[in-house]
Amino acid sequence: DTDRSRGLGDVYKRQKLYLQEAVQRAFLVAVVYIVLKGIYLAMMKKEVHIGKEILYCVTLTYMVTLLGYTMLPNMHMGIESSGKFYFICDRWGNGRINFMPFKTIGTFLFQSENANVSHWKDVSDLNLLANIGLFVPYGVIAWFFPWYQKSLKRITGSGVLLSIIIEMEQIFIQRGTDIDDVILNTLGVLIGGIIAMLGSKYVWPLFRNRL
Repeated sequence: DTDRSRGLGDVYKRQKLYLQEAVQRAFLVAVVYIVLKGIYLAMMKKEVHIGKEILYCVTLTYMVTLLGYTMLPNMHMGIESSGKFYFICDRWGNGRINFMPFKTIGTFLFQSENANVSHWKDVSDLNLLANIGLFVPYGVIAWFFPWYQKSLKRITGSGVLLSIIIEMEQIFIQRGTDIDDVILNTLGVLIGGIIAMLGSKYVWPLFRNRL
């Protein structure tokens, strides 16, 4: 139990590192967008639509973070507690390609251990949740863009296309390509779309009536 707890702690430490770096990138992108858009609007003397600008900023920040996390080699950058900036780039993944649906998902769900991966169950659970969770914001954000016409079918379809593009690109960086990632990403988009649909229908009116 002690070894498992220590191993699980190591897994979560790595995930925490990825999350911290993602937050730092997102913050940087958001600041750059706000500054540049503020300069543009001031120069052009255009009216500011706060709701639209928030949506655009969130969308750009999310997409840069998502694509940076999924379509680039394994890069770690950020600022240490000492204030020193660091940047590390290397290859991750084994270049494995799987086009058999539910093969990897079944392995994650039903294989109790893997000789090549320590604390396999913890790693597999995190992989499943991460592949779903990464695309939940996509479904939420896409719901509020007018060209989707509040259609879960269109939102899910565009999410599938984006996931396929990401997986195909990962062949060239030898990160590993898996059809099951597309399936899990699609589930995340669908969950996000449903959350946005229910929230806009039942939750938002409650707040709007109080404003």
